[in-house]
Amino acid sequence: MADLREKVKAALLSMQRYSWEQGTAMQAMQKLGDTDMLIRMAYSAVLRQDSDFRPAIMGENEAETDPLACGEGIRIAAAATGDPSLRNSADRLLHWALEKAPRNADGMIYHKYPECEIWVDSLFMLPPCLAAAGEYKEAVRQYFGISSLLQDPDSGLLRHIWNDSEKRYPDPMLWSVGNGWAVCGAAHLIELLPDTMPSEKEKLRQFSAALIDRILACLGPDALLHNDLQDPSSFTEVNGAQMTAAAIYSGLSGNWLPPACRVTADRIYAAVCRKVDRFGFLHDVCGAPCFVAPGIAPEGNAMFLIMDAEKEAYEREQS
Repeated sequence: MADLREKVKAALLSMQRYSWEQGTAMQAMQKLGDTDMLIRMAYSAVLRQDSDFRPAIMGENEAETDPLACGEGIRIAAAATGDPSLRNSADRLLHWALEKAPRNADGMIYHKYPECEIWVDSLFMLPPCLAAAGEYKEAVRQYFGISSLLQDPDSGLLRHIWNDSEKRYPDPMLWSVGNGWAVCGAAHLIELLPDTMPSEKEKLRQFSAALIDRILACLGPDALLHNDLQDPSSFTEVNGAQMTAAAIYSGLSGNWLPPACRVTADRIYAAVCRKVDRFGFLHDVCGAPCFVAPGIAPEGNAMFLIMDAEKEAYEREQS
């Protein structure tokens, strides 16, 4: 599938990207082992720092935690190049997250402020950035603090948005992509935590495995998901399914998911591959720029590459 991967990668690199899209693309380059491209993207992200030193800012409507998706990639680029300006950028971003980011009374960082909203998206953007900088305990605390606010007590799935000042869910949807952000964030955090934190790693494994099971219970006969996981009238959505498959392949490599899960992951992988057009754009993901209808999106292409890389890594281990 190397030709398909290269087409998807080329399409991703052709697309305009906001901060979280740049960060997700950087993680894709990391997973693919393309350090040179990751370094190029890190320099581009640092070029667009705001006054808080959050990178890849493209407009006035950037969410608080979205730029943190770039943090790990910038840190990797700094280590690879030895460029102190990159290291300085990564350290200042970390300082913002630890000391300056707006947060609720329990210390959970807001995704949107002054709206005082906590979004499921942050589970992918925030904890891995902290863990990559060695702030392991805070990474785990943020992951479970945010997820506990969003977890639906009936289904066990995660809702999209919690408004902390109004103590309500302005968007209670059990969003396919949101739950995908959660399982991919957990899978990556498990990889980043040191073996000296076995209880925290095990808690994340158990949480992620249970959430994956709940997501897969919503899988349709086409091996895809609906945009609202429990609303079959919502449109069929590709990104949440491939994010779940990426997390499954990671769990298989990490031995925290049973080998039988591979069958479902492979079904999803095959279904997603059929959605790639001749230019490499992945169709029927929750589409940019409004994310309310099927379309194409940089995060969709980036997540395809992450899924593909996780699949290849697992197969390489098995050979």
